[in-house]
Amino acid sequence: MCQKAVVFDFDGTLVNSAAMWRKTLETYLADYLPDNSRSYLDEIEHLSFGEKCCRFHDELGAGTSVQEVFDDLSSRVIAGYANSVMPLPYALEYVAFLHSNGIQLSIASSTPPTIIRNALNNLNIADNFAAIAYTGDVGNDKSQPDVYLEAIERVGSTPEHAVVFEDAVFGCKACKHAGIRTVGITYKKNDQDTQELRRYSTIVIEDYHNPRIYEIENL
Repeated sequence: MCQKAVVFDFDGTLVNSAAMWRKTLETYLADYLPDNSRSYLDEIEHLSFGEKCCRFHDELGAGTSVQEVFDDLSSRVIAGYANSVMPLPYALEYVAFLHSNGIQLSIASSTPPTIIRNALNNLNIADNFAAIAYTGDVGNDKSQPDVYLEAIERVGSTPEHAVVFEDAVFGCKACKHAGIRTVGITYKKNDQDTQELRRYSTIVIEDYHNPRIYEIENL
């Protein structure tokens, strides 16, 4: 029998990090895009961290090189995770539950693995995850299913035996089109995003205090 697997997005799905990311990026861009950084960041939300760094350097003139932008922002984000980011309600308990029941866990993210690993260590759950798939490595953003498929493959599973937890509408949409079951996370979402998540997710939950996701036989 193929190994069951659960794939988690990280930001907004396991941790409530949207405010930290927005503040960090807006602060960084203040010298380069003082008037409309919010709309600019909304436009590039789906891009990987590395792609954002390229855009900041190439389009806005940030840093002396893309690598300098990458290193500078990485240090700021790592500090942000350590100082101001909390897990979603009951997320850590749910991760521990899955791991203790032999479910293979991986992460699919637009954030580089080095940053994710650092944040997972801060939460004391790094050992629960067997793999991290990064959009910057697979070549497509989350509007395509590649990173989710990679995260599933890395733990020896297949799409029909896997479930993805994701808070981004475009991610759930990509998974649905690839035939991957999804649990949409509606934590602190507005009504429009919640309705869109319902459209593309197999089920939706507000947070991890939901008995339905503890029914392992149905995962």
